[in-house]
Amino acid sequence: FTTDDGDVILRAGSAPGLQHDFRVHKLILSLASPVFKDMFAFPQPPDRTLNGQHELPVVNVPDSPEVLDTILRFIYPGVDPPKITKPSTLIALLLTADKYNITSICTILRDTLKTFLPVHPFGVYVVACRFGFLEEAKGAARVAGSKSIMDGEFDEEVRHISSVDLLRFVRFVQEREHKGRSKI
Repeated sequence: FTTDDGDVILRAGSAPGLQHDFRVHKLILSLASPVFKDMFAFPQPPDRTLNGQHELPVVNVPDSPEVLDTILRFIYPGVDPPKITKPSTLIALLLTADKYNITSICTILRDTLKTFLPVHPFGVYVVACRFGFLEEAKGAARVAGSKSIMDGEFDEEVRHISSVDLLRFVRFVQEREHKGRSKI
């Protein structure tokens, strides 16, 4: 995202030295996100030139450069969407898509969440509950066992769901496992 015809720079990252500039197009971002559309509607400082070069407006965003790069790859036309292989990346993308109200990528992210089901059923349940994906939460609860709670990879995420959702999961799994033992 270093195109010459971009009309705004998104500066991602909050730590100096760890920031990255993305030269992007206001129109594409505005079409994908009402938050960006509103952001660009605010009066901008007057155009400046430096050494005869036109300076683009800079919008600082606190998101990590990696997450913003991935979000841009999802919303830009003609760019292949990236493959998400880590649950932590998916969670960061869901949070960022939610923050900027980028609804166009939610279906892809929900489908990606399902790919983690065989390895992390409890994690899928937790993430689905956090983001209100009811069907995905139900599907995860159906395949999870009590041992999946001990996975540990989603300990931080559990803090973001209600105790009711957690209790519902534990009771459902215990009841299913009890029924399984009574058939033996």
